[in-house]
Amino acid sequence: MSPAPRFLFRWIAWMGVLLLGILLIERHLASTWVVVGDSMEPTLVQGDRVLVDRWSCSRRSPRVGEVILVRTDDGAIVVKRVARAPRHAPGGLTRPSVWVLGDNPGASRDSRHFGAVPIDRVAGRLAWRYWPVSRFGPLPVGPSDKSGVASPARR
Repeated sequence: MSPAPRFLFRWIAWMGVLLLGILLIERHLASTWVVVGDSMEPTLVQGDRVLVDRWSCSRRSPRVGEVILVRTDDGAIVVKRVARAPRHAPGGLTRPSVWVLGDNPGASRDSRHFGAVPIDRVAGRLAWRYWPVSRFGPLPVGPSDKSGVASPARR
């Protein structure tokens, strides 16, 4: 095999490995998300970009005060804050669920509308805001007041 085809073959192989690695990281460890809507104001606003921790949600249940991605019954993925710790559903069902609320109750469609969310529908925990740079940093854990500053989480 001449040097040119060998180089091309190696390059394609490395790009395949790189793509597979990126897909595995995106699916199982971390991904990014762009906030849409105003249901989490003032903590998160339209266009904020955040890093989503998928790994910890596969290892433990969400905690009160954490901001999470949730898949709703209609297939939408929404950003909400955990308001009530995971509990098992009544009637002896073993499917634990969480109660989620938006930080902006007047603009939020949340557990008050669609009920408790089964743990297996939690898609990740929002960990860091990376855009806009002026608001860069970890997301507050705990109920938010109107200024966007989190108060200590109630456990």
